[in-house]
Amino acid sequence: MKQLFLTLILSTSMLPCPAGAGGAAATYEELPSLASGDVAIMAASFDGAVLAGTGRRGCCFSQAFRWSSQEGDRWLAPRNEAEDSSAWAISRDGQIILVETRISTAMQVHRWLPDGALVAVTPIGQSHQGRDMNADGTVIGGAEHLYHSPDDERPYLWSEAEGFRILPAPEGADGTRPTHFDVDPAVVHGIFFVDGPEPGDPAVPMRIRWRNDEIDPSSLAPVPDDTLQIGEIALEQSLQAAGINRAEPMSIVWMDLQGGILLGTEPFSSQALIWTRSNGVCRLQDWLRALSVELPADTRWEGSLVSPDGRVLVGVAYRNGGEERVPWRVRSEVPLADLALAAPGCAASAR
Repeated sequence: MKQLFLTLILSTSMLPCPAGAGGAAATYEELPSLASGDVAIMAASFDGAVLAGTGRRGCCFSQAFRWSSQEGDRWLAPRNEAEDSSAWAISRDGQIILVETRISTAMQVHRWLPDGALVAVTPIGQSHQGRDMNADGTVIGGAEHLYHSPDDERPYLWSEAEGFRILPAPEGADGTRPTHFDVDPAVVHGIFFVDGPEPGDPAVPMRIRWRNDEIDPSSLAPVPDDTLQIGEIALEQSLQAAGINRAEPMSIVWMDLQGGILLGTEPFSSQALIWTRSNGVCRLQDWLRALSVELPADTRWEGSLVSPDGRVLVGVAYRNGGEERVPWRVRSEVPLADLALAAPGCAASAR
């Protein structure tokens, strides 16, 4: 299989400066080699050194990529000129990437290995979606979408040891799928939906946990309403302190499983926000400036994700009225959630 391997020279702005509690240093770095292609960064290795995502190829097709400062950009070579590919997750060490490919209505989930090989995880079907992988990339979780079926999505697992298999779903469940892996290798966490209490009510999201491929009945419980949770944060710490004159809930873009950092937007202005346990709700631009790193002028900031170790924040910078779109990352010596910053407009600073 012929593969495309691009190593682009990375010109970066990496300026270490004191930030936060204890004089911890942070650096701001731009990734200009990813600026073209309308990329979306979807996953980071444990320490944020390797990123994976999806970019635009020509006018019509998407293409998965892997990026590191050592190797630059590496794009998945399409096996067919009409093939789309997209990256959804990456292993802890950044070596294995979970990739979906699609040609017309035929979809398949693969593992993209360091040598460029694609290893099929699912059969070819109308809709096989990959959602997450465990730390070492040996187990994949996702959903098989069934058209015109009362069981809208069926959860599946794939592992090197046992191959592909369908997981059980609760009776009456819709849209059942794994979401993340537990530190216990026998446990997988997921979500499903049930009908609302009254006709026409929105579906209710529910938690589920599988242990050794069987449903743990004690895990079946409603998912906390994140919008309400952030709304409560907004009421307690006041988004108005962050320069936003509405107490509307924050629309979540990304959240960590430990609840230390949330990335989101203010629904009406689409202004990027960040909530951390140390600073409360902040405008992302104020929070970044409080790190004391040198930031480009005339830029609109957007947050995408935080690395699993909590020390790297990845996002996109928009300039020239949004025409220029440059991915960036901030790296810190300590977890970002623990940085207590004197940021004007942050809720904690205003108290």
